[in-house]
Amino acid sequence: MKASTKYNKISYKKMNVVAGLVRRKPVSEALAFLKFAPKKAARLLYKMVASAAANAAEQGLDQKNLQIDQIQVTKGALYKRWRPGSRGRAFPYRKHTSHCIVSLREVAAAPAKAKKVAKPAAKATTTKKPATKKPAAKKAAPKKAAAKPATKARTTTKRATTSSKSSKKS
Repeated sequence: MKASTKYNKISYKKMNVVAGLVRRKPVSEALAFLKFAPKKAARLLYKMVASAAANAAEQGLDQKNLQIDQIQVTKGALYKRWRPGSRGRAFPYRKHTSHCIVSLREVAAAPAKAKKVAKPAAKATTTKKPATKKPAAKKAAPKKAAAKPATKARTTTKRATTSSKSSKKS
């Protein structure tokens, strides 16, 4: 069960981000996510996953047992366009396209899990370990006050400033 599109007018990098979010998910969960995701790539992938699910229904498979096996997004052709610039120049830009292939696989329906019966907790017995003596730690010798190395006294020199007012004689 496959579906594919070619020359999607969206970059393959943008499309691969959304494709990574739905890979290996059940089809119903993927369709619910893609329907409300606010991305252009989500709309395109929604159509492809729905188309692949419809192809599976044609073969008689149940949509509840389908899972997305693989979403392959590859680089498509580049459309080269030009934008007019000032003084008669033209500035090129490229429009990226992408190709995408979605394939589904049927997963066997998981059997209902049986609930585990809680076993009564065993009575916790408290056993005291015999006290063991730890070897006495050696007391560290008191540290002597380390003599600080002599630092040079900070000397500042002030410039002798003479102002024209103070040098005038009256």
